[in-house]
Amino acid sequence: RALAKIRPNSAVSAVTSGEVDKIRHKLFGAAYTAGGKDYSLLFKRIDKDRNGVLDRTEFEDLCRRVLKVPPTEVSAEDLGILFNVLDLDGDQKIDLEELLAFVHDGHGWSGYDD
Repeated sequence: RALAKIRPNSAVSAVTSGEVDKIRHKLFGAAYTAGGKDYSLLFKRIDKDRNGVLDRTEFEDLCRRVLKVPPTEVSAEDLGILFNVLDLDGDQKIDLEELLAFVHDGHGWSGYDD
């Protein structure tokens, strides 16, 4: 089933629940360290400019390089949609809290059945 995210002044776009699940599952795996899951360590590794938030480029690097999600599985357009959905406060940045909200419960996905 497709998930739609509508933003003011934008077209309706859809990301499938399968794409969402794939990203979430890969985030779970990427956060594992010798001591268990550590999302803050993963976040710090991706936050190249060390400003405490991920911009679009850093988020794309996370998805493409760390999570190894190729464009054939999730398009660049769908990554942009996903970024906007994870950005709960609309500031064009994803902080650790927003990433964790997505990882743990899919918060922000209208109609998503976890």
